[in-house]
Amino acid sequence: MQQIWMTYLNGPDVAELALSDDEILAAVEESLRAQGEGRTVIEPRVHLEPDPAFEGHFNVLRGYIGPLN
Repeated sequence: MQQIWMTYLNGPDVAELALSDDEILAAVEESLRAQGEGRTVIEPRVHLEPDPAFEGHFNVLRGYIGPLN
């Protein structure tokens, strides 16, 4: 089986990138273009309640976007 590697970014990781507004806008535009061209998989949100005693939940958002240029 082929290995799959995923990178997770948290808030400090994103802040460290220090992206400009133009870089962010370009990334959003390219991701929307990829969605329009069918190069993404976006599944419905999953509502996960791990334990009623915690009185909370997670909204799990799953998706894939192919490599962007």
